[in-house]
Amino acid sequence: MELLDIEVGKLARENFAVIQLFIKNNIDFFCKGTKSLKEALAESGVEKEKFLNELEEIPSRGPQLYAVDVEKWPLDLLADYIQKTHHPYTEQALLKIKNLINDISGNESEEAKIIEEFNPTFEILSGGLATHMKKEELMLFPTIKRMSIKHAGGDIPKFGSVDKSIETMIDEHDMQYKALRKIREVLNDYIYREGKDDYNKIIQLMHGLDKDLALHLHLENNILFPKAVELAKRLN
Repeated sequence: MELLDIEVGKLARENFAVIQLFIKNNIDFFCKGTKSLKEALAESGVEKEKFLNELEEIPSRGPQLYAVDVEKWPLDLLADYIQKTHHPYTEQALLKIKNLINDISGNESEEAKIIEEFNPTFEILSGGLATHMKKEELMLFPTIKRMSIKHAGGDIPKFGSVDKSIETMIDEHDMQYKALRKIREVLNDYIYREGKDDYNKIIQLMHGLDKDLALHLHLENNILFPKAVELAKRLN
């Protein structure tokens, strides 16, 4: 298969350095992981030849895997990992940004005007993520964990199909990504402004949250959710 025909989600699963390259170029590998590299590059507007040259250099540096070998983890462990690492990070970052917005709002500076434009989309992202993560923690993840127990031979009550729940989660991920794209535009791709400490703290936190969400949603969309759907088929 030609490189350009490979799904971006598959490329991301194979080497963490590819994830870093995708993040650097704002290529969506986590919400649209089933798209080919050719399609993803066309949508992102990235210069194809330059990107492919960087991508082809990666194997010479050797494999760089995710911090943990999540591909081999049982699904209950992966769900726990997401809930106990990415979810708290997201909650804390959103709270810190919200507090900083309150601190900077109300003055007549150019930065305050930018934050005023940023805030409505941030509220959509923040509120959406808070509700979304709670649904995962209270409904979807417990179901996936029960499926894992049953797969391992445990005796548990019957459970319904996870397909619809996962479809809803993926749709919500798409909405979150749309908000992120708007935020990147408003905040000028997270460029710092000299001497504007409060503004720059928001930029730093928002940029960090953006990068963490790329990994967070990649683990769910490209690994946890497809494997959960496949396991549900085998168990039903």
